[in-house]
Amino acid sequence: MSIKENEVFNLQTPEHVISLATSGMLVSTDIAIWSGTKQDRGIAEEVTTDKQANSKSCKVVKNLCANFKEHERVKNYRQTIYNWMTETTYPWTKGQHYLFTANVQDFMETWTEHEQKFNSLVSEMITAYPNHIQTQKAKLTGQGFMFNENDYPPAEWIKQKMGCELFISEVPEGDPRCTIAHDCARDIRETNQRQARKHINNILNEQGNRLKDVMESIRYVLLDPKISIGKDGTKKYANRRVHGDTIDKAKEMCKTFSQSNIYNEGDTHTEIKSAAKVLDKVLDGVEVEHLRQSEVVRERVGNEVKDILNKFNF
Repeated sequence: MSIKENEVFNLQTPEHVISLATSGMLVSTDIAIWSGTKQDRGIAEEVTTDKQANSKSCKVVKNLCANFKEHERVKNYRQTIYNWMTETTYPWTKGQHYLFTANVQDFMETWTEHEQKFNSLVSEMITAYPNHIQTQKAKLTGQGFMFNENDYPPAEWIKQKMGCELFISEVPEGDPRCTIAHDCARDIRETNQRQARKHINNILNEQGNRLKDVMESIRYVLLDPKISIGKDGTKKYANRRVHGDTIDKAKEMCKTFSQSNIYNEGDTHTEIKSAAKVLDKVLDGVEVEHLRQSEVVRERVGNEVKDILNKFNF
């Protein structure tokens, strides 16, 4: 790549990045948990000596949190938060997720609830920690002869190592004030545009898949009855149960996707927004109780959702 001397160029923000920046932001989480493990070289040496093996051929890592249910709850809740992040945002880069502006308020409210719950579980764990140490002295149910009280750090140290944080940042647009060589600017701009198009296509594909999945779920529940065989050999038909979460999720998607300002060079963004608007009209004023109690409403909504799936080639 050649750089022309004395030629400068203002790096312009790609339009794709502008649309992403105005439609949402990037979020990431850092959830730290004490691992509760400790390598024991002494026991490893006993094993290798007993088995006549090389001293470097074995490592022994003690699980200090064996049967520590409070610690297990904290670990499980960390995964709950990660699952929620995956469901409510879109992949961006490793560790970062794209959040639509329309979802920010609900996202922050739910995050606050998760943060409070996580901290509460950590407090319960710290409270139970001294008793857990005592139980590990027992044979068979604890560490037995492997127990070493020095392996267990102070509770306050553990508490400081555990935390739940949220980080929010803008979609990077580059700094248009910077002047750089023309060829460099062109190459960087083209690279940014390719990366932006990739992110947009990934988000739009994910939107399409999520919208399709929720509509397929609604169509299946409303139009495909459960079939069972009676004792007399006759078939019996019964309606499947309609879950309020599914309807709420569909309405939330309609709200988010219809307000989205991101687009690509094809028709994907147009189809998604159009399908979301049609689905929003179908579900407008429809409550889960209506679908459970009225066969007319059930059939109408089911067939209209089916028509959307067919019309937009989902």
